[in-house]
Parts: sequence; structure tokens; C-alpha cells
Amino acid sequence: MVGVFAIGLVVAFLTDETTGLKPGGYIVPGYLAISFYEPARLAATLLTVLGVILILTAANKVMLLYGNRRFAFALLTGCVLKLALATTLPLLGFAPVGLLIIGFVIPGLTGHACYRQGTLKTLASVALATSTTKLIAMAVIG
Repeated sequence: MVGVFAIGLVVAFLTDETTGLKPGGYIVPGYLAISFYEPARLAATLLTVLGVILILTAANKVMLLYGNRRFAFALLTGCVLKLALATTLPLLGFAPVGLLIIGFVIPGLTGHACYRQGTLKTLASVALATSTTKLIAMAVIG
């Protein structure tokens, strides 16, 4: 598992250097590659990322968010959304979606990158880096 994270870091760095696009954050491709064959987890994480983007966009209209403030707000929003889904949905009879969401910081990192670079560019970059990470990990690690 540590090998997948290391490969993900290198792939994310190279993606950033060659395309100029950050794939969420440097740790995102490794985390997503580990859950590559779990589409429910990937979908739950993507929906949380979209929630972070919507909240960040709305909050930016009424608050002064820039630089580290915006970054911290995005990370905190991702954490709060995960916790809210993990506690609320089981009470409504749904599966614990919060357990499906990958990590606490992944939605915030990716949402912040989407806000800065554009959603489609960032998600394309995330898909490219995650797929590349998974392919290299399968070839090298097995």
C-alpha cells in the first residue's frame, strides 16, 4: 500500500509538471488508485467533491476566501460533509455512505483544485493520474 502512495506521488508530480494541472493534491491519485475497483467509493467521493465545490463557490460570494483561508475552508468542508453523511444517512435508513467516501481530506483537496483550475480540467487530471498510478502499481507491485 505504501508503494501505491509513492507511485501516486510521483505520478501526480509528473502530471503537474507536464500538464500544469494538479490532480487534486499529490496524495489523491494514490488514495483513489487503492480504491480503483470500488466504484461506489469513487462515486461517493466524487459527489462529496462536487458538494465541496458548490459550498466553496457559494461561501466565496459572502465571505472573503482566498489563499490559505480558501484551502482550509475546502478541507474543513470536505471533512464536515463526510461526517454529516456518515451520521445522517444511516438514521434515514441508507447505507453508511460516510464510510464509502475515501479519506477525510481527499474531497477537500480535490474540491479546492477544481475551484482553482476548473472542474473538468481537474477531474480529467485526477482520472489520468489515478489510472496511471493503478497501471504502474499493477505492473510493479502486482
